[in-house]
Amino acid sequence: MDVTPNPQGVEASVAVAGGRVPVPFVVTAFAAFCVLATLAQVLLLLSYRFLPEAATSLTLSVTPFVGWLPAMPYMFALYWALHLRWRPSPFAHLAAIGLLAFGAAIGAFDYVRHIGRETWGNPMLTVSAWQPLWTVALPLLWCGLLLTPNVLRFRRSTPA
Repeated sequence: MDVTPNPQGVEASVAVAGGRVPVPFVVTAFAAFCVLATLAQVLLLLSYRFLPEAATSLTLSVTPFVGWLPAMPYMFALYWALHLRWRPSPFAHLAAIGLLAFGAAIGAFDYVRHIGRETWGNPMLTVSAWQPLWTVALPLLWCGLLLTPNVLRFRRSTPA
């Protein structure tokens, strides 16, 4: 399968037996979001080595809103997002959606388990009421976007 680069104003496409199929923008955006979320998480972890005070301060301020591993579902889905982008298949599509749904379920479970508990002044144990937006709603939003008719048509038009 051959992927054509994206020339000015034209969508990228994937070669299949019947010709070329354009890659939906949602698939490209999801793959890019997975890459960026993973890079942000890795850079935050690496910053502990070089800028420990700044990394600790940033982690303590965002953890109540995004949870302990904010990029977890996107790190898990990264391979399948790229696979879906460059070598589309029904399995890659379902794997990406399944990992996002799994991440949303973990986010919901953690929120229900930790909300209203005693934090003993520890910011790492604090849970904001806004946390489910990042840990549950955003992964489910990506699931919904990956189930749009345009993406389903794209997946069906490529060989299994």
